Amino acid sequence: MFLHAAPEHRALLDKYCVGCHNQKLKTADLMLDRADVNNPPAAPEIWEKVIRKVRGGLMPPAGLPRPDKTAAQGLISYLETSIDRAAASKPNPGRALVHRLNRTEYGNAVRDLLALDVDAASLLPPDDAAYGFDNIADLLGVSPVLLERYLSAAWKISSLAVGDPKTPAAVQTYRIPPELSQYSHIDGLPVGTRGGTVITHNFPLDGEYVLHAGLWSNTTHWVKGIEYKNEYVVLMDDKVIHRVTVGGGEDQKLMYATSQADQEFEKRMEVRVPVKAGPHKIGFTFIEK
Repeated sequence: MFLHAAPEHRALLDKYCVGCHNQKLKTADLMLDRADVNNPPAAPEIWEKVIRKVRGGLMPPAGLPRPDKTAAQGLISYLETSIDRAAASKPNPGRALVHRLNRTEYGNAVRDLLALDVDAASLLPPDDAAYGFDNIADLLGVSPVLLERYLSAAWKISSLAVGDPKTPAAVQTYRIPPELSQYSHIDGLPVGTRGGTVITHNFPLDGEYVLHAGLWSNTTHWVKGIEYKNEYVVLMDDKVIHRVTVGGGEDQKLMYATSQADQEFEKRMEVRVPVKAGPHKIGFTFIEK
């Protein structure tokens, strides 16, 4: 959408500008005799030059006839309004720059492509940030050292995704933050449970795995709350795979009888289960009473 030029705009150009800026002379490589003044947005680079020169009083050159200020200002206003309206109706911010993924985007891409939740923060260094954003293309360069980190991350992730039958047995420990209350429901676990934790673990191969939970005890190995019966459950992908009672009168007596009682309880809570390779949601919790 653009404005229609008044006849005087074309007449002004023909009288004061076209004498030098035409197809024959091509002064300053600017030809206004055939430029469409009725459609400035079609050639904004031409009319931007006209606006700058006329507004600055540089054209027509000194010593040659000039239009009166009102007519010159009318031409400038018309050209600017036409170009600005066209730009506002079809914004063109330019081509998006090609940039690497930051580590958050990298982790999301791995999750979407391979169904693996990886801790990108442990694999890659922090990204540079500006104006509160860490996904600005100008900042996301690739140094030789950073490239090595991305290659290292790719090796680890591909090993997890494909699996290796020669992978040796290993232990992965997840620690519960001490400030996480064990007296209330934990998000991600079934309603009607209290305490415990829930994790998503990627199992590298099909096989049997041991799921073991530790109980909090003091320096004398006394387990808090052991005097009460507690029904402990282990869940995999929201299905109960192990259920056992811990605590009560007999277990309290055992606590007095031996300093190894806490280990006996944990052994009772332990479960060996066959698991298919891939990520699985594991929950450890107690039934609320």
